[in-house]
Amino acid sequence: MVLVRFFFQWNLKFSDQKSPVDNDVLLSAGLVGALFFAARIFDAVTDPVAGVLTDRWVEKGRKRRGLLLFSFFIPGVALLLLFSPSHSWPSLWRWIAMGSGMILFFIGYTFYAIPYWSLVDEYAETSEQRLKNSADLGAGILIATGIVAVVSPLVIGATNFLQAAIIFAIPSSILMLLPYSADPHLQQPLAVAKQPEGFFRPLAIALKDREFVAILVLFCGSQMAFSAITAAAPFIAEVLLGGTDKDVAKLMAPLLLTALPASFLLVRPLRERWNWTWQQCVVRSCLALAVVYLGSSFLGQALIGSAMTTAMILFALAGPMVAVILGLEGEAVVESARKQGDELLGVYFGCFNLAIKGLNGLSSMIVGLLVSLSHQPGWETKSVRIMCMVASAMLILGVVGYYIARPKAAAQRFPTA
Repeated sequence: MVLVRFFFQWNLKFSDQKSPVDNDVLLSAGLVGALFFAARIFDAVTDPVAGVLTDRWVEKGRKRRGLLLFSFFIPGVALLLLFSPSHSWPSLWRWIAMGSGMILFFIGYTFYAIPYWSLVDEYAETSEQRLKNSADLGAGILIATGIVAVVSPLVIGATNFLQAAIIFAIPSSILMLLPYSADPHLQQPLAVAKQPEGFFRPLAIALKDREFVAILVLFCGSQMAFSAITAAAPFIAEVLLGGTDKDVAKLMAPLLLTALPASFLLVRPLRERWNWTWQQCVVRSCLALAVVYLGSSFLGQALIGSAMTTAMILFALAGPMVAVILGLEGEAVVESARKQGDELLGVYFGCFNLAIKGLNGLSSMIVGLLVSLSHQPGWETKSVRIMCMVASAMLILGVVGYYIARPKAAAQRFPTA
């Protein structure tokens, strides 16, 4: 997730660099956003295939953790390729490096993430342990986001984008090996589950599950919004607050400081002590987060202290909601998959990633187009404010779509937010 967040946060900003010689941009941010969208569609299509292959691997009596050894190094290598172009390169070679880097990055991410997320269930013996694993995974995502948001601006400011990518890629790739050794059942035989016949039949079962489709819609809205705000953060710091890339850390650090404790102190109590369903937790968090993101479109005014202090407080308010949403993603998918049988866990995560990645690509393309629009006279500030409004709208649309898509039986079990 460190590699993913580094890529998402700095890809458009890296592309928008201007040459000190002729003031030309390195790569058009709008076209990079469109390329990102196309690469994400390719990546999304491969996710269900990877899910089926993962379940076939388990069907043969092997553990999912073994698949991590084949893919842990690929995203790091791809990140270096993505941030290697410079103004001294011919334009064609810049685009080749960017396009091939995206494809390689997403291939490596897919074949690592599908088995990795499935470990939420495979490494658990009880539903309580599964919830804890899901919450811990969400906390890990927040830690990764915080590291990138707080540390990467400082590293990039002291070096450059490529050197920063190297600094993040090497330790991240090493850490990606650790989940292989986290298996609590090393000495226990693996229970083998038989998949439905046919390669595409498991996919059809997952995509015909209306409750699962409703889950996809809900989390797609939240993930799209988070991607939009992550990509917009450097522009919020620079355009709305008059700062530099380094000031992105001032925005994201307060979010992390409130989100990380919430991952351990809020997610499980909401479920176990207050007896909220995960649906109630996520829907309420999405609506509250939509209000915060909408408020970020008005940043630049000194309402509490300075304009930067106001922004820091607003981003801190988003932390607990982000923690709840990320902390319950894994549990939501596993709970839905287990209703069909353990043999479809990888397929469900594959379909989940298909939807998330494809629409995340759309989110980044929208932000890329707004970045290009910001170069037009009179649109520099407006385009950044629109980014925040779009993120808020994505969350609301996700909630509305969830209530439309979920089956009537689920509506009776979980009647209101």
